[in-house]
Amino acid sequence: MNPVGVFATDGPMLKVFWIAYAIFVLSLLAAPVAIWSRRRSATGIERLQLRWLAYSGLLIPVQFALGWAAQSASLEVPDVWSITLLELGIVTAVGIAVLRHRLYEIDRLVNRTLVYVPLTLLLGAAFAAVVVGLGSLIGGRGGPIPTAAATLAALALVRPLRAALQRIIDRRFNRPRYEALRRIERFLVAVREGREAPEQVEGVLREALGDRSLEVRYRLPESGFYVDAAGHVVGAGVDGRRAAAPVDRGGTRLGIVLHDPLLSERPDVLRSALDAAGLAIEIARLRAEVTRQLAEIERSRDRLLLARADERRRLERDLHDGAQQRLVALGMSLRRVQRRLDPRERAHGTLDDAVGEVAGAVGELRALARGVPAGGERPVAPTGRAAV
Repeated sequence: MNPVGVFATDGPMLKVFWIAYAIFVLSLLAAPVAIWSRRRSATGIERLQLRWLAYSGLLIPVQFALGWAAQSASLEVPDVWSITLLELGIVTAVGIAVLRHRLYEIDRLVNRTLVYVPLTLLLGAAFAAVVVGLGSLIGGRGGPIPTAAATLAALALVRPLRAALQRIIDRRFNRPRYEALRRIERFLVAVREGREAPEQVEGVLREALGDRSLEVRYRLPESGFYVDAAGHVVGAGVDGRRAAAPVDRGGTRLGIVLHDPLLSERPDVLRSALDAAGLAIEIARLRAEVTRQLAEIERSRDRLLLARADERRRLERDLHDGAQQRLVALGMSLRRVQRRLDPRERAHGTLDDAVGEVAGAVGELRALARGVPAGGERPVAPTGRAAV
C-alpha cells in the first residue's frame, strides 16, 4: 500500500516520497553510528551496556547492504525474513544488555514492582475490609466515617507492610542487598546498646558490601575538610583504583565512601547500604569533629605552655641581670663603707643590718624566679590524664 497516497509517476508527491525515504535511510544509518561513537567514549559498565546495542545497530546497514545486493543480483529474497532476523538480533542484544549488564537498572525496577504490586493489593484489600466491616457495624454500606477509618488504617499499614514485603523480596530475589541491610541493622542495634562504637561503621560496610578497600571519609561542615575516624585530615580526591559515593542525610553532606568500582554495578545495594548506615556515619562524623577540636585545644595548650616557659626564662634572666645584680652591687658597696668605719661606731651596726636586708631581698628574688613552674610541667588529674 502506498503510504503517501496516490500520486503520479513524476508529480510533486513523488519528490516528497523520495525525500522522506532518503531521510528514513539516513536516520537508520546514523543510529548505529551514534551508538558506536558513544560506546567508544564510554567507560566501565556503560561501555559493556552499549557494546551490545552497538553490535545490534551494525545489523541495520548490513541488512540494507544485503538487500540492495540481492536486488542488484535479481535474487528473490523475502523481505520478511531479513527484517525478522534484524529485529531478533536487536531484541537479543537489548536483552543481554538489560539482564547481563543491568542496563537501565532493570533489577531495581523488578524489585520495586515485586514490592509495590502486592503492597497495593494488600492496602486495597485492607481499605475495602475496613469500609465494609465498619459500614455493616454502623448500619450502612458507606459514608464518611468508614472511608476515613479505612484511609487511616491504610496509612498506618503502609510502612510496616512495605518493610515486610521488601525483606521478603530481597531475601528471595536480591540476597546481597538483604544480607547487607541485616548486617547494618545488627550493627545499629549494637551501637544503641553501647556494645560497638559508631566509628566501626567503616569495617561494617566493608563486611556488608564485600569490599576490603572501602574507606569512609567524613566532611567537616565548618572548614569543608575531609577527615578519618581519628580526626586526621585526608584528601577527598578519588584515585584511579576506587570510585566515590556521596553520603547525605537530611540534605547535609556527611562525607564520601571510596569503594571498589565493581560496586557501581550494583547501585541499589550500595545506595541502600549507605542510606541504612547514615545514622552511624553521622554520629561518627560528629565524634571525629569533636576529636579534631580536642586535638586542636591540646595543641593550643601546648603553645600556651611553651609561651609560659619562655616567659619564665625571660623573667629569670631579667631578675638575674637586672634587680638582683643591682642589689648585690648595693650590698657590696655597703660592705665597703662598713669596713671604713670604726666597729665601735653606731653606724657600723646599722650598715650590717642594711646589708642583711639586701641579702634577704636577693634571696627572695631568686626564690621568686625559681617558684615559676617550668613550661613542661603539667598538673595531673586523678584520672591520670593531663588536666587543662
